[in-house]
Amino acid sequence: MRTTPCLRSILSAGLVAASAVLAAGDPPSAVPAAPPARPLPDFGLRDPGDRPVRSRDVFAKGRWVLAYLRTASPGSSDVLRAVRKPLAAATTAGGGDAAAASRLALVVGPAPTPSAALASRFPFLARLPHYIDPDLEAWKGLALAGSPVLVGIEDGAIKWRLDGLTPDETTWKKLVGQWAGVSLDAEGSSGKDPGSDAGGSGSGTAPTFRRGDCNSDGSVDISDAIRVLAFLFIGGSEPSCREACDADDSGAVDITDAIALLGHLFLDSGNLKPPSPACGPDPTPDALGCAAASCR
Repeated sequence: MRTTPCLRSILSAGLVAASAVLAAGDPPSAVPAAPPARPLPDFGLRDPGDRPVRSRDVFAKGRWVLAYLRTASPGSSDVLRAVRKPLAAATTAGGGDAAAASRLALVVGPAPTPSAALASRFPFLARLPHYIDPDLEAWKGLALAGSPVLVGIEDGAIKWRLDGLTPDETTWKKLVGQWAGVSLDAEGSSGKDPGSDAGGSGSGTAPTFRRGDCNSDGSVDISDAIRVLAFLFIGGSEPSCREACDADDSGAVDITDAIALLGHLFLDSGNLKPPSPACGPDPTPDALGCAAASCR
């Protein structure tokens, strides 16, 4: 698609500004030396059923990794991608693996997002231990300045903390995996989230779609970026194929998908990940699904 120099400058400035907002507070850092243990502050959260819980009750016994995430943070998306499949597999398997999975708790904020709406944006969260921080109690109690933040807890005391992610993703994965007792590189043999049907029909057949074609009109253009933003921020209707809206293949539909689409269309940022430009099945299956065929 051709653009005028003026339009190109506007889009470039907009993308740079959006990326700066998304990245704010998410600097990479090295794994810190273990600080002296201190009691975990007591703060209120909401569980997936929107019931109030207290941190002193949730994290009182045993080892936990508390992962504080924001839905619009690219670093938080990296954590979600790392944990969703192995933890869903462990929870489905039951037994010891399920016990290990229960030691990693996702806390999502800081936004007063109802659990039902959050689950609509990130369907796989319904099968993982997670809590919502609608009143910023955890954010303030832990004195956070950005996300993601990983906190190692043992018997109600903070043992270590990692603000941001290390440049070498294997470092934080190893740290979290060893503490929580679960491999963040493990996936089921099918490569799909257990219990999910990406096709939405119950047949188990992988749907075909064109990545980026969020409005299912058979092409990828600026109207697809607008469709993503309308769904996220102004109450737009549910897309018929979430997989197609996941332009950056993060496993979630969020603002980074609109940014990826605009970069692809106007800033020569490269091709979208398969299936694109032709229709096809998702080579990296997740739980987003397609309620209706998006290929034409």
